[in-house]
Amino acid sequence: MDSNWNDAADQQALGAPRRGSGRLLGLFVLLAVVVAGVLILKAITPPSEPAAAPAVGERFERLQLAPLTEDAEPLTLAELKGQVVLINFWGPWCGPCRIEFPELMELREHFAAKPQFRFVSVSCPQTPDDAQLKTQSLAFLRMKGFNLPVHRDPQFKSSSALMELNRERAFPFPTTVLLDQQGVIRGLWVGYRPGIAKEMREQVKALLK
Repeated sequence: MDSNWNDAADQQALGAPRRGSGRLLGLFVLLAVVVAGVLILKAITPPSEPAAAPAVGERFERLQLAPLTEDAEPLTLAELKGQVVLINFWGPWCGPCRIEFPELMELREHFAAKPQFRFVSVSCPQTPDDAQLKTQSLAFLRMKGFNLPVHRDPQFKSSSALMELNRERAFPFPTTVLLDQQGVIRGLWVGYRPGIAKEMREQVKALLK
């Protein structure tokens, strides 16, 4: 009897792995290594930045605000030149605006010692003929204990211009826009979510450096 055949038969009887099964095991090991490598790479790679809003990088040329309270003054882009400006469009009728407002007041206070920073509050009516805007805005500010100049947006000119720059069909509230010293939009936040004021603070800080 052939001794080679006996050796093969003996190995099979003893449970030795066949040549084909060894190749399969190697493929499983290789696949496990590849999967582990992909998971590790994914874990150490930072998440990609969200796409910037279309308005970011554009100049806010048609900014035109009027006083709502006596301590405010008319504002255009020319009056704000050389300053880092955070403009918040809100309304006393808007629930998310009322939640966000105290966080923006903390941000304003944080940069109060920086003369090159300016916070601009723009209260907007729910409808074009809301004659009670000043009364409602002042009532909200008094209730919360805030004291600051408040502007209005006549005929929604500024908000409409911002809406066009951002290629939107509607203007959500709240909306906050960050301008650099040349009046170029560097940040745009639409709506409210927890942590949004922290993002604004970091971008303001970067522009002030």
